[in-house]
Amino acid sequence: MQESFSVTVTEVFGAPENGPIPSDADIDGSLCDKNAHAFRIFCDEKETGGAIVLFDKASRRASLDLFFLFRNCLGKGIGYRAWEAIECAFPQTKVWELYTPCFEKRNIHFYVNKCGFHIVEYFNPHHPDPHGTPGNTSETEDFFRFEKQMGLLFVLPDKDELQEIFRAGLAQRNECENEKDPKSAQIALKEPCGTQAEEYRIAYFAGEKIGWIRLQRDTDQVLLNDLYILPHKRRKGFAKEILRHVCNEAPCIGAYVFQNNVQALALYQSFGFHPVRNVRNMLFLQYKKNNSEIF
Repeated sequence: MQESFSVTVTEVFGAPENGPIPSDADIDGSLCDKNAHAFRIFCDEKETGGAIVLFDKASRRASLDLFFLFRNCLGKGIGYRAWEAIECAFPQTKVWELYTPCFEKRNIHFYVNKCGFHIVEYFNPHHPDPHGTPGNTSETEDFFRFEKQMGLLFVLPDKDELQEIFRAGLAQRNECENEKDPKSAQIALKEPCGTQAEEYRIAYFAGEKIGWIRLQRDTDQVLLNDLYILPHKRRKGFAKEILRHVCNEAPCIGAYVFQNNVQALALYQSFGFHPVRNVRNMLFLQYKKNNSEIF
């Protein structure tokens, strides 16, 4: 870690005179924090770096306390992939925070232009950090504080969440179809899925779980087999946010919607979905980016 951090310091200031950066005490203090989570970063089974995250469950704020890649791993896209994995490891985070020295132009570009952070405070001799800036030394006394307000985030469900998804899907189908036989409902739930593997994603917004989607990759399109919003999160625009995200990610999308679900049909049609065929009591809708406008 110290070798990785010293690269830019040495380029700008020469060899550090006051010992390695960050100091042993800073690293130990970070690792021993009660909210610390330490990670080693691997790519293609090779260790490429590491990170320490401080996550406060009460405030749902997370701090990227230390984050580094080995020198020979820079400029290969590993940092961004690692950051995406870190975000997904803490889906309940409402706000992310980090510090970086003002001379670290590579890091500032990465956090602002790649990861979506915003500079919210500038610490310097005229405006010192009242809590003490991590890793602060005489060579690196000017720091930026960054924040990222979390928006929409998709994460893989665990086993318990998959069971929750399946139960909610059955309940929704029973409600829409008035299906009383559980076995019939289970068969009906799987009907639109075909034979290819599906992808389940839990949707979070600002650190709170709002629902999930069920996707299936076909040869020439993505099938949106389910878009579910938790009951207490409905009528807040979350379905539109999720659908906008899916439409921006894929050029051609197919979706199954119950014919009696008037609100869902209106939502899909507002995004440019058009009915293609009937499947039992469902409509198969299709969206093509070149022929549609997302509102």
